[in-house]
Amino acid sequence: MRRTFLLPTMLTLVMGSCAHAQVVKKKNLLISLGGGASYGTLASTRAAYSAKDAWGGNITFGFAYAFNANWGLGIRYDRLGYTSSYDTLAQARASLVHLHGTYRPWQTDVHALEIETGIGASLISMRGRYERIPAEASAYALNVSVRYLRTLRGSIVAFLALRGSTVGTAALHRGEEEITTAEGRAAEIGGRACWFNAGLAVRW
Repeated sequence: MRRTFLLPTMLTLVMGSCAHAQVVKKKNLLISLGGGASYGTLASTRAAYSAKDAWGGNITFGFAYAFNANWGLGIRYDRLGYTSSYDTLAQARASLVHLHGTYRPWQTDVHALEIETGIGASLISMRGRYERIPAEASAYALNVSVRYLRTLRGSIVAFLALRGSTVGTAALHRGEEEITTAEGRAAEIGGRACWFNAGLAVRW
C-alpha cells in the first residue's frame, strides 16, 4: 500500500520540477547581443551594383518577450557588412529591423531551441570603388532563424544562431538623385542574405 502511494507521488514531483525547469519561462524578457559571419547576394538592374558570393561580418541586438514557455514576440536589429571582390563595387552594408514571432519546440533547464519568423524593413547602402556618396535602397525584408540557447550561470544565456533573409526589390537612389539604367529606367536592387552569429543574452 505504501509503495503504491509513493510511486505516483514521486512521479508527480519529478514531472512538476521538469515542467518548471526551463531556459525560458513565462513572462521572461531576453536581451541579446552577438556577432558573426555573413554571406550575401545582390541583384540589380544596374550591373555595377550587383554582387555574388559576398562575405563579411554582422552584429545583432534584440529584445524578446515570452508569453509562455513555447511562444514569444520580439524585435531584432541586424547590421550586415560585405566586402565585394568585384571591381565595380567596393563594399555593401545592410541594416535590417524585424518584428518576429518565436516558437520553442524543445527546451530543458539548460538547453533550448528557438524558431523565429519575422517581417521588417531593410536599408541597403553600397559604394562603388570610385564613388564617395553611396547608393541606397530601402524595402521590406522577410526573415527566418533557428537559434540554440544554453544557460551558463544565473540569468546569463549563450546562443548560436543561423539566420536568413530575403529583401524585396526597391529603387536605387543617391541622396535625392534617382539612379537609372543605360535605358533610362529606374535602377532596382534586391537580395538575399544568410548569416551566422553567436553571443550572450540576459534573461529577466
